[in-house]
Amino acid sequence: MKLLFPLFSMLLLVLCASASAGINDGLIAHWPLDGDGWDLGPYALNGYVTGAVAGEDVSGFPGGALRFNGEDDVVEVPDQQLFNAQTLTITAWIRPDHSSQWARIVDKYDHVNESGYAFHLNHDTYVSFEFWSQDGEHYSVTSATPISMGQWIYVAATYDGSMLRLYQDGELVDDNQAQGPIRHSTRNLSIGNGFDGYHSWPYAGTIDEVRFYDRALSQSEIAMLVSDALSLYPDTGPDDAPGPGDQPRPGCSCPDSDHDGVPDAWDACPGTYPGAYTDSTGCPQAGM
Repeated sequence: MKLLFPLFSMLLLVLCASASAGINDGLIAHWPLDGDGWDLGPYALNGYVTGAVAGEDVSGFPGGALRFNGEDDVVEVPDQQLFNAQTLTITAWIRPDHSSQWARIVDKYDHVNESGYAFHLNHDTYVSFEFWSQDGEHYSVTSATPISMGQWIYVAATYDGSMLRLYQDGELVDDNQAQGPIRHSTRNLSIGNGFDGYHSWPYAGTIDEVRFYDRALSQSEIAMLVSDALSLYPDTGPDDAPGPGDQPRPGCSCPDSDHDGVPDAWDACPGTYPGAYTDSTGCPQAGM
């Protein structure tokens, strides 16, 4: 029996490392928004926070997300060639406080030059993603039903070069054929706000765990990102969403004390400093 436990622990570490590596394939940036704009992805594409303040994240952790005032708050990431992907995925947890026309979740849209892409609330309470192609065509996907204010929802948009898809809480809610390549803008990437050349479109509410990939994630991969949060803190409160007062599942060894994305149970480097890019074992990547 003394040998079985180390073998089981090693197997668990290998399985978790493999899953972590797979979900990070093609990852360009991961902004946890733990009260700041640090990027935990491989390129350290840190964002500059203006106005937004720390708020409770989707698991109820104080300071684990950013709250935007719906006026001029924003996280701005300088323009990068890495954002000019021709296949992509953008994901985020959002909890809007109130409806706001065209409120930007993630934005790199230039309406003047008909370029870029935008992930936003369309017609107040519908989630939408859109982009301009190089031949001047405009493509979009939009949810069929409005989302509820004051509740967490996981949103994801993918484009594989021919099909645009929109997901909510891991479920496909809209898709649309599209023909790239994308005509990219030179604007900075913004979270929680956006300026399209004519107007600013601020978002009011909380945003958590924004990810950007240069590939289209599958529905099962998106569902995995949803369950990563929901399995740690299932809803035990009255609001039908994980949040303050919800408790971890009984027997779950899933807490992540240093918030590096690797649960304490198999974190080989506990206490990693904020903003460090870690590997699947929780240790800082060499050279990062």
